[in-house]
Amino acid sequence: MDHPAAPAAPRRAPLPSGGGAGPARAAPPRKVGGRGVGGLWAGLASSLWFGGRAVADPSASPGDTIEVRDQGADPRDKAATVSVVPVDERLGVGADLGQAVARVPGVRVSQLGALGDLSAVSVRGSSLRQVVIALDGVPLNPDGAAVVNLSELPLQAFSAVEVWRGAAPAAFGVAPIGGVVNLVTGDRPDGDQVGLMGGSLRTGRLSASSARSGALAGQPADLLVFAQGFGTAGDFWAFSDHNTPYNLLDDAVLRRANNDKRQGSASVRGRWGRARARLGLQDHLLLREEGVPGAISTPSSAARLDTARNLTVLSAEGAGGGKIWTARAWRLDRRERLADPQNELGVGVGGAEVSTSSLGALAHGTLHLRPRLRPALTLSLRQDGAQFGETDAALEARRRFALSGAAELELGAPADPWAARVGAQVDRLWSPRPDNSAGAALDGEADPQVAVSPRVGLVLRPWAPLRLAANAQRAFRAPDLTELYGDRGAAVGNPGLRPEQGLHWDVGGRLALPPRSGVQAELEVLHFWSAVKDQIIYIQNSQNTAVPVNFGETWTQGLELGAGGAWGIGGPVGAAPLTLELRTAATWTTSRNLSPQPELANKQLPRVPASQLYQESGLQLGARWRLGHSYTRVAGNHWDATNFYLSPPRSLHGAFLRWSAPLGVAEARGHRLALEASGQNLGDQIVQVVPRNRLDPEDDALRVEPVVDFGGFPIAGRAVFVGLRWERAPPAP
Repeated sequence: MDHPAAPAAPRRAPLPSGGGAGPARAAPPRKVGGRGVGGLWAGLASSLWFGGRAVADPSASPGDTIEVRDQGADPRDKAATVSVVPVDERLGVGADLGQAVARVPGVRVSQLGALGDLSAVSVRGSSLRQVVIALDGVPLNPDGAAVVNLSELPLQAFSAVEVWRGAAPAAFGVAPIGGVVNLVTGDRPDGDQVGLMGGSLRTGRLSASSARSGALAGQPADLLVFAQGFGTAGDFWAFSDHNTPYNLLDDAVLRRANNDKRQGSASVRGRWGRARARLGLQDHLLLREEGVPGAISTPSSAARLDTARNLTVLSAEGAGGGKIWTARAWRLDRRERLADPQNELGVGVGGAEVSTSSLGALAHGTLHLRPRLRPALTLSLRQDGAQFGETDAALEARRRFALSGAAELELGAPADPWAARVGAQVDRLWSPRPDNSAGAALDGEADPQVAVSPRVGLVLRPWAPLRLAANAQRAFRAPDLTELYGDRGAAVGNPGLRPEQGLHWDVGGRLALPPRSGVQAELEVLHFWSAVKDQIIYIQNSQNTAVPVNFGETWTQGLELGAGGAWGIGGPVGAAPLTLELRTAATWTTSRNLSPQPELANKQLPRVPASQLYQESGLQLGARWRLGHSYTRVAGNHWDATNFYLSPPRSLHGAFLRWSAPLGVAEARGHRLALEASGQNLGDQIVQVVPRNRLDPEDDALRVEPVVDFGGFPIAGRAVFVGLRWERAPPAP
């Protein structure tokens, strides 16, 4: 569901609706009197010391959200299921991107440890690779080319997170099985911010940003700069039975050794021009160095992983004459170096190096022929590359080209009681042969060279507050170059893999009641269904090496519920002395593996729980105090395809308390300070009780094992953080 706006805080200017790329664009940057080119360069010079967040418009109702949109169009009027999570005051100082995304119905976030450890997202029972993660519309894992580690992406760098469940708009140029998570940098009010956080496990984070708008060569321009440093020892306590369930004498609670992390992130975005034509340039850099601790029962003491990633995007956008258009070109490079000197992780290779790249361009245009007739066209071309090892030998460097085109027709106007869309996307993938001649798609003659993904949707509005919608789409995901050819010690490639193919649809409605007497409320209910053929999974062979293989079909269906409300006590929401907010996201899912293999047939899909619940509560006391609480419950689920390893149900609590106020006499200059204390997993739940022998129903003995999302990788216990944030808004002209 969409997220209601937080209560107003007098220190913040409203964030304009819009931002980023993807299916739409941000509103034009505003010009601030007295600020020109000098203001822009001053912001750049001081940007290394400023960081923070953006908030929702305090006047918005629960149905209003920060959304990326075509100018004059509202995504909620389209037949697409989207939730937009604003990065605002409802998130605690210790929150990360995974925790923000987990607030959406139908979303499951799996985590391998504590804050900063790998976390990844699944949507409606999809695999982790089937979800496309995009940054302002640019895919970080094109065609599901990798599992994106959400902890590498600093939450504070974004103003909102879009979660497109099911069919995504044609403007993304993708047809993913698991939807799209789009990270939106958005528009920011002018100002500077610094955030400092520290706490458990010797964890620290310093973030800084600066936003400036002005004029350059007679045209509006804006500049946004963000930088963050993060580090943690990650040495939390975890239970281990050393893989000996029948021997209780070696059970112990151990420190998670070799789990430290150091990460630096920097982002720069500049835009120039007016609404009719605007140019943009942005760059995002990540440097990360970490230990690889291994499974808790077989820990690694010396393995290390270094990661470097850089994304550069050049964009242009405009509107006028009944046309809306966007174009962007990007270069994405990523390098991972694994050092395993003691051969603790793989099969004696001592480490590995993988370099991947993506060079692409995309153009999207919408033509408003009539108020009720809007055709759209998207074209994209991309080259993906991968190199395994440090040499340039032909067998070590791989390339693949992807050409796609999507056509879509939207019918109906926003004021009409109905709207519809119909379209299709065509994808063509191919790889050069070793002799550099054009080859078949991917690497095998049997693989389809062309994939067609039709999509259709319908919206009905029988009553102004009520919206009913249904949409369906075919989707596919080609095996990435690592799955085809990768050799990373513990995992090897399989050139014979076939692409995954899927079909999904959803139907449901949303009721957003207009605010009355200080009360705002919204309810969303959706049913979804999905089937996937030739899904790719990793299995272990007799040498304990993981190999990707295709298996039959999977089937998933479920019900999503989202509800939110705000009650102002003593006044309207956002201005009352006391405001109470409640929001719930619940999902019930049934999944089946339709593989004919006896060990997999009719089994529950791994890491797809039958139910999950996220409950968030907030209490705003005037303009200075805010108390927040979150509760997450995940039903028992299996984390292997054979359903042998079962994770029992678990419940996790988190909370924060924040105080913020102007800095005394400096209030006239827009200075403000916020102090916060927050906690995660307050119940310190790190162990679970399971049957000792799952294969023998007569054996009623129980044993203890760590709480995990992935086999052998426990989650952290209780963690407490303290944060300090300073911000400064420029004086009014």
